[in-house]
Amino acid sequence: MKEGATGRLKWREFVQRSGVEHVKIQQYYLKMMPTRMTKLDYEQVLTGLFADLVNVGAISLPEGSNVDDFTFKMGSQERDSDIFISVKDKPTIRIPLRLAPYYYLDASKYMSSPAVSHYMRRIMGSVVTLVEQEHDPNASVQNVTSGW
Repeated sequence: MKEGATGRLKWREFVQRSGVEHVKIQQYYLKMMPTRMTKLDYEQVLTGLFADLVNVGAISLPEGSNVDDFTFKMGSQERDSDIFISVKDKPTIRIPLRLAPYYYLDASKYMSSPAVSHYMRRIMGSVVTLVEQEHDPNASVQNVTSGW
């Protein structure tokens, strides 16, 4: 997995090179600015963001893993819900990212926003934990987001 500073640099280079510094995250991944984001919208935004973070080298996945192995799902609460990452074929093993999408992915956030770095760090730790859990089913899934 990439170190945080290296990942942030790679993301910044991608955003600048693509000319999307001032494009809103919702606009970029949904191709529109919805009046009200749905759970599916948040999942789509985070799925696209994750794929781009991996594609530009801001996040490197463990050997044998690829972007399509993971999925993002909103929690069951209507407001202030968390978003969870899981391995697609084992959806019961999931980790909360502990970053409220209603805040970190709201309509005011741009592709160059620090919110992207927050998600990048949370995703990196969660992916490592999920892959370890997949290889050792007896291992406990810990809250990898604590201390960040």
